[in-house]
Amino acid sequence: MPPSTSTQRKSTTRKQHHDPCRWAAKACKLQSIGDLWQLSIRNPAHNHGPTGPEAHPAHRKRTTAQVEAIKTLTNSAHIGNRDIASVLHAQFPGSHLTTEDVKNERKAIRKTELGGYTATQALVGLLEREGVTHFVRYRDNRVTGLLITYPWCLAMWKLFPGVLMIDDTYKTNRFKMPLFNVTGASNIGSIFNAAFGLLDGEDETEFTWVVEKLEEMRERHNIQQPSVVVTDADRALKNALGNIWPDAQQQLCLWHICQHVASEAKKRWKGARGDSSADATESDSQSVASRDQQPLEAIPTPPELPHTPQGLIILWKCAVQAPTEEEFEEAWLQILQEFPEQEAIIQYIVDIWLPWRRQFLNCYTNQYRNFGIRVTSRVESSHAEIKSYLYNSNADLLFLTKSIQQMLTNKQREYDAQIELQRARIRCDFEKLAWLGGLRHKVSKKGLDLVYKQWLLAEPYVRQNRSQPPCAGRFTAQFGLPCRHKIEQAILTKPLQLGDICPQWYLQHDLVCGNSFALTHRANLSQKTG
Repeated sequence: MPPSTSTQRKSTTRKQHHDPCRWAAKACKLQSIGDLWQLSIRNPAHNHGPTGPEAHPAHRKRTTAQVEAIKTLTNSAHIGNRDIASVLHAQFPGSHLTTEDVKNERKAIRKTELGGYTATQALVGLLEREGVTHFVRYRDNRVTGLLITYPWCLAMWKLFPGVLMIDDTYKTNRFKMPLFNVTGASNIGSIFNAAFGLLDGEDETEFTWVVEKLEEMRERHNIQQPSVVVTDADRALKNALGNIWPDAQQQLCLWHICQHVASEAKKRWKGARGDSSADATESDSQSVASRDQQPLEAIPTPPELPHTPQGLIILWKCAVQAPTEEEFEEAWLQILQEFPEQEAIIQYIVDIWLPWRRQFLNCYTNQYRNFGIRVTSRVESSHAEIKSYLYNSNADLLFLTKSIQQMLTNKQREYDAQIELQRARIRCDFEKLAWLGGLRHKVSKKGLDLVYKQWLLAEPYVRQNRSQPPCAGRFTAQFGLPCRHKIEQAILTKPLQLGDICPQWYLQHDLVCGNSFALTHRANLSQKTG
């Protein structure tokens, strides 16, 4: 196509009137008088009304104060352009800034910050300059693997290393790299993030690399190896964990298993379904999740069991929550006797889930120090929290990690506030329990609540001078807390001591100098992230 001979630029973004405005003016510089100009109106007639200041860029120029405000708000990465514009209009009345102006200003700020590098290159440089513990893997001059942890993450991981919950999430970055989220449970029952990874896929090679680096990270910072790791049923991840941490007890998410069994029971049901409802099966799975970090008690079989998918799920739930192997076998036998015609459902459970029975049945998992954690719902809530700091799913890796840092800063602030609140307040009903001794001020509310529920089980026997059922040791083995029998001894002899409590539940971890769960001084928890 030959070059255009037109002397006027053709705009494709500005609206043109069908009848162009005839107004015209001429400006001339008066050279003889210095820097003065003369404006003469050639045609004063307009064919339209006056336009607002928003239509003219000259009225929307950002002041220095406005630019600084945009920079400050941009540091809170989860705030969108529209929200920043609203804040600026409230802070600077009479401002004519638009959302597009804010967007352009943020682009300019970001371009300056990148300093000519790509976002990924700038991220790696930032991590190296700030001394953040990280591992990067390159392939064909491209980042294909990344594992990061921050000072507060390391401090919490070192304090509470016993149980880790690991899961992937998606839609967090423009490269569609799965986000590998490693989490744990704190002394107050809240979730903390131990490390974050970005992978090129979800096969065993990818998981092996990230778990190897996670182990290297753990050894470098002298953190105790986890005793329990809770995941979903991803075989590739489980194989990688088994190779790197062979001594850790792997557990499967009980909620997901109950969901799968309930769904397959409805699909494979043979015969009339009766009044079975999807909502009922859903509530069974939800009740399992709601009992997380609580003892699972044996469920008595209802006197009238419906011969429906819901009835089968009720018996399955009884089997899953059975506290001993003998009770599980009895519950499983009852399923076979009550539903002999449902061969497809029973075979599904036998083929898919029972080979993994030691990783999800209560009669096996209650023998390990998992603090009652049986589901991955906590790590999934962490996924949602991370995404709440991203206003879209197309973030680059630098934006993603800055959002994670902002989230960690807020989580640290909330955790420290809760610790101080629990140190300052004690429940009135705890004050009356002499057998607690000094533990009211030294153990978290979450731990005290679990001990208190054990006291409620023991109290009628102590009051009536009756013998309790024999102690199986499951509660203490699982939670690291005194059971009802230990509490009875404390009532009759001497109060409980701090040594009766697992350090997981300590409110102040400088109480146990030298303990592998503790840091030498609580001030380490106040390190700033990133």
